[in-house]
Amino acid sequence: MLLNDRRVDSTNSSAPFMHTWRSVGEKNTVEAYTTVPFDGEGFWRFDYSAAENFVAGSLTVEQGRAISRDARAIVFRLSGASGERIKFSYRLAH
Repeated sequence: MLLNDRRVDSTNSSAPFMHTWRSVGEKNTVEAYTTVPFDGEGFWRFDYSAAENFVAGSLTVEQGRAISRDARAIVFRLSGASGERIKFSYRLAH
């Protein structure tokens, strides 16, 4: 996927999900939710290490259980419930 002309990768558990990626100027917003329940816990990892112009300290979690994050990636834990949502934003400098 591309945000502000930079590659952004995402991985997920085997749970079916829907997601949106929005880019408005320097601000990028990622939203996702599970579409059906699944057994056990799952994880989503979003990796934006290829985005050389990621603005350090700009990552803001608006919804979801982030269990780890650093300057290049964030991991969310999922409970297995249908409709579980995550949302986060970050900036890329031009």
